[in-house]
Amino acid sequence: MPIIKPERRREILLDVRRKRISQEPFANERLEDFERNLKSRRPIKIFREVPKILNDGTRLIYYNNQLYRNFPKDKFEMWKKLVNAGLAVEPILGVEDKPTKRLLNFVKPKENEIIVRSKIVGENLENYLQENKISLAQKVSLAKQMITTITKLWELGYNHTDAHIGNWTINIENGFLKVYLIDFIKLELLSKKEIEEEKERVLFYIRQYIFDNTNDNIMNIFQRYLDSKIKL
Repeated sequence: MPIIKPERRREILLDVRRKRISQEPFANERLEDFERNLKSRRPIKIFREVPKILNDGTRLIYYNNQLYRNFPKDKFEMWKKLVNAGLAVEPILGVEDKPTKRLLNFVKPKENEIIVRSKIVGENLENYLQENKISLAQKVSLAKQMITTITKLWELGYNHTDAHIGNWTINIENGFLKVYLIDFIKLELLSKKEIEEEKERVLFYIRQYIFDNTNDNIMNIFQRYLDSKIKL
């Protein structure tokens, strides 16, 4: 893993922020404000390695806008099929065939694991919904996108098993909100007897987080929409 000087790290962060702003509505005005206020703002926090060990044993490093982690080979092949099928899921950037000693010392893959590089697109959906007000039309769009991604995953014969609201990200693309499903460490082959339970879980997250426990009439509509998308 190359060592990046602090000055270069700052340049990378600023470039990432410019690209992100360029995807937002009223991008020109936002970019002008961003550039104009750079000198007057306090120093911007730069990207650093942030080691994190999850409960499932996954060891993560977020470095240079990429996520490095140890990942089981069999689950990686499943994840790769989802990406190749065009689902809105966490993009795979590659596999570290020749990792540096520094990377190996932290990630420490086991015999049946590899080191995967991926990209987190946008920001955490749960945090975004807590900090931003969105229209009813946008809520409907997000719910439909979540249902479409989950049902396509089922069609391919897989079950995410952990598609809670924290395992979705949201990004602004061409002026519209788009959600991505992430974190496939618990991905499993789908059993048809699990469908009903998974349907209830998806609708629960949509009701609680997207529509703020709204009335049953709207949720009945999404229940029918979900049923119409299931093709097993």
